[in-house]
Amino acid sequence: MVQQYIMPLVKNAMEPMDNGDTVRTIERVLKLTVPNILVWLLGFYFFFHLYLNILSEILQYGNREFYNDFWNSTSMDRFWRTWNLPVHQWLVSHIYLPMIDMKYTQNVASFMVFFVSALFHELIICVPFRQVQLMAFMAMMIQLPFCIVTRKYTRGKVIGNFIFWLSFAMGQANLCLVYYHKFTRAERLLAAQQAA
Repeated sequence: MVQQYIMPLVKNAMEPMDNGDTVRTIERVLKLTVPNILVWLLGFYFFFHLYLNILSEILQYGNREFYNDFWNSTSMDRFWRTWNLPVHQWLVSHIYLPMIDMKYTQNVASFMVFFVSALFHELIICVPFRQVQLMAFMAMMIQLPFCIVTRKYTRGKVIGNFIFWLSFAMGQANLCLVYYHKFTRAERLLAAQQAA
């Protein structure tokens, strides 16, 4: 799927992104959304459902709850609480609860949880791309106000689940394009100079 669908779409999106052609770039993002989310969901299934359960069986680890029904999320805060339970539980026990014990407010503790998570998300992206763009960091930090808004206005409603899936799918595709665009920009500029 990556070779046949994602990479050609990503490469075809570089020219419109270089030329500032917003309509064609949006069209490429929309085309990239479906295969990108399918690859992400397959990766999620293989890691969280297969690999972690096999590892738990080998290590005789009793707690096999690695995720809940994140696909039914009607607010972004519910998604962040249900899709990756080991990370969520680690962040709660090592950052959120100690800050609450130190008399910080829930808002400050939540901000620090998202801040640490954003740092790790940026690290996961910037190492393979060998550059720090802070886009994954900012995408994670935007989640905090997005959680507050969706919790207040969409919790328990179908529109909340629609907004979750739309932001989830579009966000993945956008970050994929932007990071690849920045990563290959020097190569494209050098090729354009050599062609001229």
